[in-house]
Amino acid sequence: MPQSYRLMIRLTPDLYAQLEACGSSGQPLAAIVRQALIDYLTRQPEQPAQPARLDYMPERLTALTITIQELHEHARALTARVDALAAPQQPQAADNPSAATEQPEQPTREPLAPFDPTRFVLGPLCPRRHAYGDTGQTLRRLPRHICPACDREQTAERRKAKREAAQ
Repeated sequence: MPQSYRLMIRLTPDLYAQLEACGSSGQPLAAIVRQALIDYLTRQPEQPAQPARLDYMPERLTALTITIQELHEHARALTARVDALAAPQQPQAADNPSAATEQPEQPTREPLAPFDPTRFVLGPLCPRRHAYGDTGQTLRRLPRHICPACDREQTAERRKAKREAAQ
C-alpha cells in the first residue's frame, strides 16, 4: 500500500448515528468517510494552475494611476467650464444690490481632488457652506465628521485673535 495518512475528525452525535446506520452494510466507518471524501474531491472544479502573477502588477497599477489622473484633469476642466459659464451671472447680481440680498447664499467651492475614504466622508453642508465640488455636500474628516475647511478657517481666526490680543 502506498504511503497513507491518518486523519482524526470530530462528529456530532447525530452525524455519528447517521454514519453508523450507513455503515451497517458491513463497511467500516473509515471506508465510508474515505469514499465520501473521494466523491467530494472529484466533484470540485479544477483549481487554477498557479496563483495570479504579481510581476505584471506594476504595469497595471501605473495604467490605472494614469487613468485616474486623466479623470481628475477632465473633472477640473469641466469645473472650470462650469465656473466660466456661471461667471457672467455674477456681475448682473452686483449691479442690482437688492437682487443679491434676495438670493440664498451659494455654497463656496473647494477644488475637486480625490479623498481617502478611510479618513474622509461626504456629508451635509457645513454651517459655512463649504461644498465639495458640485456635489452639494461637504467633505468631512472622520471620525468626528468635522469640515476640514471650517477647521482651517477657525484656526486662522483664533491665531489672528491671539495676535491682536498680544498687540
